[in-house]
Amino acid sequence: MNAVHGAEIDGSRVANAHTGIIPGIAPGMLEIYLTHLGHDEARSMDFLSGVPAASIVSSGENRLSGFLVETVCSGRFRHIHIVTGWAELLSLLGVTESANSSMRLLREAGMKECEAAAFRGALPSELFPSLYYGKRFDILKKACLMAKRRFESMDCSTRIDCHLVASGIMQVVATSLCDSCIVPKTGRQR
Repeated sequence: MNAVHGAEIDGSRVANAHTGIIPGIAPGMLEIYLTHLGHDEARSMDFLSGVPAASIVSSGENRLSGFLVETVCSGRFRHIHIVTGWAELLSLLGVTESANSSMRLLREAGMKECEAAAFRGALPSELFPSLYYGKRFDILKKACLMAKRRFESMDCSTRIDCHLVASGIMQVVATSLCDSCIVPKTGRQR
């Protein structure tokens, strides 16, 4: 295991920060989709159906956060899309599995203290179902925006977009791309 910018990752699967090489990516590719999903699983999503297969990069068994740090720092790509589930998004945000982290995450995502009180004592991994079924797509979108800002601050020349995928339905339920969130199953703007 190699330590890269504070994250432990398998050196054989990540970009080389000095040369910008990522195994399986064609030279000259300027836009990629990084995901923790398997390649076939990612390709089965409607969201990625029109994306060239060579543009989808799976971190495999590696932590997506380390893989992403290395890729952003390579400076090779103009646009990186992060396609991730809730657990990996929490990891990208550096959220630990504690009730205090849950409250901090909700406040940073713009939830009012009186609304967040309902989640007191909940672990971050337990928040997604309540936010999703409670139609709090504004909070899910802000979590995506927080990840976007975190990684864009590493390299101003690379545009980052984050897309949150609900694992059960394999659809994007929140994204940092637009001003309004995607309403699942209908595809209409909210």
